[in-house]
Amino acid sequence: MTSRLRRFGSTVSVLALLGAGAYAGGHLVLQATADRLIREAVGPGSSVTVDAVRVDPLSGRIAISGVVVSSGEDRRVSIGSVVLHRQGLVSSAFAAENFTVSALSFEAAGAKYTIPRIDVVGGAMTAADVRAIFDTASSVPISTRMARLTAESVAIPEISATATQNGITSTFVYRDVRLFGLASGVVRSLAISGGTFDSQSKEHPTTKGEFGPMAATAIDLPWIAKTYTEKAGPNDTVARVGYATFSIDGIAAGMMSKTGEPLGKFGVGRIVGRDFKLRPSREPWLPIVQELATKSEQEMQSLPPQDRSRLVNAIADMMEASDVGLVEATDLRFSGPSATDGTGRIGRMSYSGAAVGRPSEMRMEGLEFGDKETQVRIGTILHTGFSFASTFSGLRETVGQPDFDPADFDVRKLIPELGTFSIRDVDMRVPARKGTPTPTRLGLKSMEISATDPINGIPTALRFGLDRITMDIPPATSEDGLKDLIALGYKDVDLSMGFDVRWREADNDLSIGNVSVQGVNMGGIVLRGTVGNVTRDVFAGDATMAQIALFGATVKQVALTIENRGLFERVIDREARKQKKTADQLRKELGAAAQMMIPAFLGSTPSAKAVAAAVSKFVARPNRLVVTAKSRNPMGLGAAELFMTGGNPVDILAQVDLTAVAE
Repeated sequence: MTSRLRRFGSTVSVLALLGAGAYAGGHLVLQATADRLIREAVGPGSSVTVDAVRVDPLSGRIAISGVVVSSGEDRRVSIGSVVLHRQGLVSSAFAAENFTVSALSFEAAGAKYTIPRIDVVGGAMTAADVRAIFDTASSVPISTRMARLTAESVAIPEISATATQNGITSTFVYRDVRLFGLASGVVRSLAISGGTFDSQSKEHPTTKGEFGPMAATAIDLPWIAKTYTEKAGPNDTVARVGYATFSIDGIAAGMMSKTGEPLGKFGVGRIVGRDFKLRPSREPWLPIVQELATKSEQEMQSLPPQDRSRLVNAIADMMEASDVGLVEATDLRFSGPSATDGTGRIGRMSYSGAAVGRPSEMRMEGLEFGDKETQVRIGTILHTGFSFASTFSGLRETVGQPDFDPADFDVRKLIPELGTFSIRDVDMRVPARKGTPTPTRLGLKSMEISATDPINGIPTALRFGLDRITMDIPPATSEDGLKDLIALGYKDVDLSMGFDVRWREADNDLSIGNVSVQGVNMGGIVLRGTVGNVTRDVFAGDATMAQIALFGATVKQVALTIENRGLFERVIDREARKQKKTADQLRKELGAAAQMMIPAFLGSTPSAKAVAAAVSKFVARPNRLVVTAKSRNPMGLGAAELFMTGGNPVDILAQVDLTAVAE
């Protein structure tokens, strides 16, 4: 053997010895790392068992299998395996960590969660950071633990969650869950390919369904976790975005009876939302939600005063500490067990929270439902400008007080600001009743109710309107009122009505802007007026004070307008036929009667004679009649003055200016 060969052999031997030493040293290092990771999984008061630990110094691979962490009887986390990749003998240094957690399951608060596998890519976090999220016994707040999560992406093939509450077992399965851009616990985007859900119960129907792709952006996991599990700190005064947007596509479900018979189906084409804001309150949200879910109605009613006060105030805090920019669902469908049992559809439902220059709003569009006999279509249902701030404040002031006495309860304190509610474009076809061979059609162009500017829960501005209520009159109807309309020659009715009342604090006047009833091809009646001396006590005082204040109200002015658009002529013609007279003869008789009877009733005053003349003129040529009564006292005519008259029209007219005009 030459000297060169001997030197080469010596070098190989040295390298082999060095390699063996490096391998042994690497094995010890990785083993020590595995031991450290296992220790990190155990918090105070917890225990851990591990089936096996395998390390590979060449690749830097660490595999820990059969991990079970226990902390108390109902707190248990099990992990089938954890695979990590550290720096090996034949690999370059990793700037970020890639690892896999397999067969993860944990139980908490009566719910069980199962995750077969979690793959983390580019994580500036450890597997211990991931496992710590599920450690219910950890003394570190979960918001802090979540803030340690940073990774390029996280992939979870499936998440299964099962919970049993009040005898109902619900299961949700999410498939192909992917998180991208996880930085300090904030997820840039989330995508889920779809999943299933079902609920099982011995006493209630079974529900099973599925949903399509889900997505969300800017999910602030630490902030959400803090809101649900921690009390508010001194700086937690402003709501922050929990997640910026979310969407769900293609929800479909069916319900079955306990015996397996179908009960109906429902589905949603798409749900989207944005700007979900929340902030911690004085009590963590999660314990409150769990307490409400587990207590029966009887237990809630028998709560001790201190517990009732705590719970009521916590609920009010939660409601005020959350806000939603927009939630919208489109193409909602529902149906009975079969096509003949009825179907329904809602084109769009949405809720948008109040913002600068924009009121809160709830909207429903394109509502249709019915069966083979009845069909209902509603174009729009809209509710705007409502607020529950006064309700939350009232809850704290009443039921939320430990010394609350139900005998002193003032329900007005809980009345929310109602805003404006409207329904538009209603069309209904109802089945024919006995004696009516054809279905009846009902319609409504619009209905609006507005109750705004409340004081102590009582609105000071009210508006109500019904525009174009239409109905076909069944020819063979037995209803007295409808029979009279048929006798007058009407085949359908088309009515509108409304009123508008507003209180002005500046002059303590209650303005009656419009109390009216109008009918197409009939006519209308409109009442307007002003009521004075309506003080704030009517709205802000207690019930007794409000009654006293109302007693002091005065009538300043009243105006009545009667407008004919065909009804008067039809009535005259019918009565003339009954009396076997001509319409002109009957008009003359009615006009003469008005000239005699009105002065006899109101007194032979110039005002009474003017009213009689105007009425007689209206009877002769019915178009429009306007009668106005105005108090001669600028403060108005009060209840005391009316009481002194004993109801005598002559004495009442002595205190008012009465005018009448026939156009």
